[in-house]
Amino acid sequence: MAQHGFLRVAAACPEVRVADVPFNVERTLELLAQAEERGASLVVFPEMGLTGYTCGDLFHTLPLQRAAEAGLAKLLEQDVYRGLFAVGLPLVVNGQLFNCAAVIQGGALLGLVPKAYLPNYKEFYDARYFSPAANNSTSEVTIAGTTSPFGTDLIFRCLNEPDFTLGIEICEDLWTPAPPSSRLALAGATVIANLSASNEIIGKSGYRRELVVCQSGRCVAGYVYASAGVGESSTDLVFGGPWLVAENGSLLPGAQRFPTNRQPP
Repeated sequence: MAQHGFLRVAAACPEVRVADVPFNVERTLELLAQAEERGASLVVFPEMGLTGYTCGDLFHTLPLQRAAEAGLAKLLEQDVYRGLFAVGLPLVVNGQLFNCAAVIQGGALLGLVPKAYLPNYKEFYDARYFSPAANNSTSEVTIAGTTSPFGTDLIFRCLNEPDFTLGIEICEDLWTPAPPSSRLALAGATVIANLSASNEIIGKSGYRRELVVCQSGRCVAGYVYASAGVGESSTDLVFGGPWLVAENGSLLPGAQRFPTNRQPP
């Protein structure tokens, strides 16, 4: 829990095997156990962390979709971490496949937030696999045996610490002219979590860091950014797993890209 107005958070980058959900779930549980030992109240994992972001057309296969749901069910049953955490997975809703963040605490699926903006330029083909979140309205979906709110306008408020109010956006959402986090901050979010899978090209690292820092200042909020790690480098793309945490326009000390360990900062 927050103490003296401060919240301990972790941007986690687990070891990932593309399309190997059981392996990815076990690595996620390992980092959750470490976060519990370190007293983190919030852990943010990368985009599509349960399946891997670079699954390509496998996203449309039933075995992978069902494995992702089973992986989510296992995380709902975990007892190694008591705090709040967000993980990424593909989710079918009304016949459409969405890139989602699942927000979990205490065995409860608090909500599912779909990615609003899909990159479909240069090396990205998200629109080939996923549907964009159509609007800000909230509905309900049933997954892993539980019913949960689903939408881009969800805000998660801590009952014991009302100053901790969490908003979620996913990767490309931050790179748009009007990021969802701006709207979430206006609605009361004090912490923004970004589940990302941002690859490495020349000059991108500095710009990405500036985006995170500037958005945290613009929103007057904490911003926790967790991106996909080196295990996603299974195609012609390279991923470095940047972990960034910014507070009101200032970047906090954290881990470097291309980590040699799997521990959250």
